[in-house]
Amino acid sequence: MIGDILFRYFRDDFHILLSIMAGSFLVISQMEKRQRWPLRLLLSFLLISAWMCVWSPDFEGMTSNQIMLYSITKYTGLFLLNVAAVMFCAKVNFFTALFAATIGYSLQHTCERGWEVVRYNWNMPTWLDRVILSLILILALYLYGRIAVWNRKYKRFNHIDRLDSKIPVLIAAAVITINIVMDLRLYSASEFFNDEMMNYTRVTSAVTSFLVLLVSMCHLRESDSQVRAEIADQLLHSEQARFEQDKAIHDAINIKCHDIRHQIAALGEKGYRKELKEIGSLVNIYDTAVRSENTALDVVLSNKSLACLQKGITFSCIADGRQLSFMADEDVYALFGNIMDNAIDAASRIADPERRLISLSVRVRAGCLIIEEENFFEGEIQFDDGLPITSKSDKAYHGFGMQSIRMLTERYEGDIQLESEAGIFKLSIMLPVPERQ
Repeated sequence: MIGDILFRYFRDDFHILLSIMAGSFLVISQMEKRQRWPLRLLLSFLLISAWMCVWSPDFEGMTSNQIMLYSITKYTGLFLLNVAAVMFCAKVNFFTALFAATIGYSLQHTCERGWEVVRYNWNMPTWLDRVILSLILILALYLYGRIAVWNRKYKRFNHIDRLDSKIPVLIAAAVITINIVMDLRLYSASEFFNDEMMNYTRVTSAVTSFLVLLVSMCHLRESDSQVRAEIADQLLHSEQARFEQDKAIHDAINIKCHDIRHQIAALGEKGYRKELKEIGSLVNIYDTAVRSENTALDVVLSNKSLACLQKGITFSCIADGRQLSFMADEDVYALFGNIMDNAIDAASRIADPERRLISLSVRVRAGCLIIEEENFFEGEIQFDDGLPITSKSDKAYHGFGMQSIRMLTERYEGDIQLESEAGIFKLSIMLPVPERQ
């Protein structure tokens, strides 16, 4: 008897359990695991396997209603036990585990019902059917991982716990109601359907599971985008605080520079010894800095000019800061600070000193403020959604500079264009200039 139970388990349920658990743990693969989680995963698999065996009796002699109740209990239990297994192996809350189990179940159900649609007119051995289905499930898991989990930009599933708790509950309820209860109810009534009607049922079930999968992914992307937008917004606020601090330092240094310049001049030729020459070179940074007639722009460009000097980067700028009067000072500081930070980072990586160049221009043309920046770079720049993908190793916490630039551009109803060609990166921002009142 035990042999018959195990035979039915490996024939009917083993691939289902394996694929559902694989899909669920794929979703939370980037999240923190508990101690000895591989052992925990093995114990969970064995426990759920025992559950599947217990609820896989010989249905001979049972009515269709009895078989349906057995099946609903069996697969609902599979779903809930998988939720518990995720929580047992990873440090996640209930709603995160529920969401992961929902995706795992929907992925498996989509593949199985979709395969049934393809082969409903084929007569093939059971073992061949299971082999092909297993290959389809493996391919689906791989594609899902490539698209959703192992994304080249960042770890997409770091923020599942930020989802509204109602969303996982509603989606899980839809899976249990549609993909388990209604699906099994229709299959229990298959004796009253012809082959075509049964195939329509399979198509409906596969499409429903796929739609659940799509809805889940949309909410994940929305949650992830929300978190990244919050971080970018925090960066803008921190830039405002830095601007106030740098502005105070800039004003104080300008006063000191004025005094020191006169003191050096009073010393005459003998005053230009080595120490004073070094002081003079630093003073010249502020003495020759861009005078754009915009305080915020002067502050940020003075600081970035110093950074360029220290890194051996030639920085040229033509800027009419008067045209920036419609922008808040902290926005000017954040916008140009991020533009220059990205350019300095790229230019400092270039080995050839003659190519360590950055040019920046700010002008008005046809009623629009045009901001253009160019710099050389080494390597390749990949773009996603119109923005460069950060080259930093910790991609989850970098790449927000460009997002901040785009946010500020959109705040002032402007347009941003980025391109890279022949080792030159070009940034162009166009902002409509409001009519003066």
